[in-house]
Amino acid sequence: MKSFLKNMSDRDVKILIYAVFAITTVFFASTLSLPYVLDETGTVANTAFMAGDDWSFCVQTMGGFYYKYAFSALYYPIYIAFRSNPVYMYKAMISFNMLIMSFIPVISYHICRKHLKIDAEQELYSEKVNFVLDLVSNAVFLIFCIFLITNGVDLLYKIGFVQHQESPAMHLPMIIPYTSWWFCSILMVFRLIQDSIARIKERKEAVAAQRLAKGKEA
Repeated sequence: MKSFLKNMSDRDVKILIYAVFAITTVFFASTLSLPYVLDETGTVANTAFMAGDDWSFCVQTMGGFYYKYAFSALYYPIYIAFRSNPVYMYKAMISFNMLIMSFIPVISYHICRKHLKIDAEQELYSEKVNFVLDLVSNAVFLIFCIFLITNGVDLLYKIGFVQHQESPAMHLPMIIPYTSWWFCSILMVFRLIQDSIARIKERKEAVAAQRLAKGKEA
């Protein structure tokens, strides 16, 4: 597998990256259902206006948000093709969004290779910098988990996410799935602490090995 990737040109790698992301994201996007949305309705309402349909009453009941005009023009062919089937129209529009977003990793790869001059097998940072970044990222995530533990459920209640709502499948109070955040956050706190301790031990062993090697050379 490594030899196969080494023999690939940058162009082939970009095509592979795009194909993997596009296929994966379009597949998951096509399984989404129709949620109650504001942003997307305002965007597609502009597309409907271009096609001669009037969605003004629908948009007004959702707050009257009209924007993203350029994207509305891109949706026009999809709107015309699936005009009689709004479900397929919605799924086609989401899949179209995923096809566009799949260019992000391709662009990132291009920037790293051409402008940052990073080789395919070269690490971006040194071991010391990677060690510090790992600890910092763990600390940030740890603070976020602690925030969810102390304030998460109360915050959901205040913004009305869990009041008088049931899950669509089993008709369970939404407080049950939402409180899973609390338990998962506790598990993540222990996992992050464990990972940080392991990284510190690995770093100490690596530094000791380097000093030992330098001592033998001297």
